[in-house]
Amino acid sequence: MKRTFSLLLLGALAVLPACSSTPGVAATINGHDISTKDVSNDVSGFAKSSEFRSALAQQGVTLTQNGSVPKSFAAQWLVSLIQNEAVALVAKKRGVSATAQEIAAARTQFGQSQQSGKAFKQLPKTLQDRLVEAAALQSALRASLKPSSPYAALQADCPTQRLIGHILVDTPEKAQQVIDQIKNGASFTDVSAQMSSDTGANSQGGLLMCEGSSQWTQLDATFRAGAEATPTGGLSEPIKTQFGYHVIEALPLTEENAAPLLPTVQTPDPLAPILTKYLTDAKIYVNPLYGKLRRQGGQFTIEPPAPKPVKSRPSATTSTSAPAATAPTAPTAPASGGTSSTSTP
Repeated sequence: MKRTFSLLLLGALAVLPACSSTPGVAATINGHDISTKDVSNDVSGFAKSSEFRSALAQQGVTLTQNGSVPKSFAAQWLVSLIQNEAVALVAKKRGVSATAQEIAAARTQFGQSQQSGKAFKQLPKTLQDRLVEAAALQSALRASLKPSSPYAALQADCPTQRLIGHILVDTPEKAQQVIDQIKNGASFTDVSAQMSSDTGANSQGGLLMCEGSSQWTQLDATFRAGAEATPTGGLSEPIKTQFGYHVIEALPLTEENAAPLLPTVQTPDPLAPILTKYLTDAKIYVNPLYGKLRRQGGQFTIEPPAPKPVKSRPSATTSTSAPAATAPTAPTAPASGGTSSTSTP
């Protein structure tokens, strides 16, 4: 399932109560507190999983069962907690809650995950329950929103409103045969199936993608120039690229013309723009103990405090302080949906 905000480390999601009564505030989003105790308890819970500790060690983060919490990890986890609190607040505003069936499904998904199932089962039950409830809430919120249709997503990623297809052959003579057959009444789709060596495009009736789409620049520059010069509703002359000879077709973007492409279109997550706007407008405070808040629109990070310099007595040998722990990779937003192509001329 596609998620816009990957609010997790190794598949773990966490949502804190809307308001914390525990003294010591780690962060606040729109007046709702995340306590330092909750952050500490979460990290301590993750430290009980040997699988989780091992995965973090590969990222340069040392987490021990009874040791101190690395500032880099605490800061990264706090980012996830703030994002998850945003999910909880949006769900509350929209009157959405997770059903027992959604919670059960989330628990099954966590337990059976090949990537993090074993690590999840090693966590304390209280932390497991909160992670499951958080995942279920995000699923429930997403399910309550009307998803974009594949055709609407295609339209949004097609500034020229033109579809481009091609038939690829290995000689200019074959390319001319393609043109002659189509001009004599054969369909582009049939000729593509019979003669084109691009099997990926063949499965889409010879279509590739929308001209000017988010993937357009991935195509060969000579091919793009030829496609852009082809009149709508017409065919190109044979165009030579490193892949062979192309006969290009340009069609107006209509739902009927786009039908072969629609199964490949990735629809955008309907939750993405809602959470992005909420986080953009939200008032967020982060306790300097965890670092400095860096914001750009709906995206934000917490830059952990720099480690204090280690004071040492003069000695005959030169000593260096241990490097600061590296924060786990920050959660990112996948790109919004667009056309997907199985071939690149």
